[in-house]
Amino acid sequence: SGEYRAIFVYACNLTWHRSTVAHVRALRNTFRKTPIVVFEHTQAVTAYQLESVKEEFFAAGASHLITGEPEDRATWLLKT
Repeated sequence: SGEYRAIFVYACNLTWHRSTVAHVRALRNTFRKTPIVVFEHTQAVTAYQLESVKEEFFAAGASHLITGEPEDRATWLLKT
């Protein structure tokens, strides 16, 4: 498998949390060196705070979490 600069995973809502964690785990198993970034959508009515579940994402293989508005933070992260 080819490596990418980063893989971004959208943490949609609590209903899909287990599935999202499983996706992060599967991505980590395939892309061992690629940063995996999980981000939230604070404006969605169905959103949930990543801060409260961050350890689950890190244990699954996420390297970064973006809380709050992701646009500028994701751009900054890709530039570093």
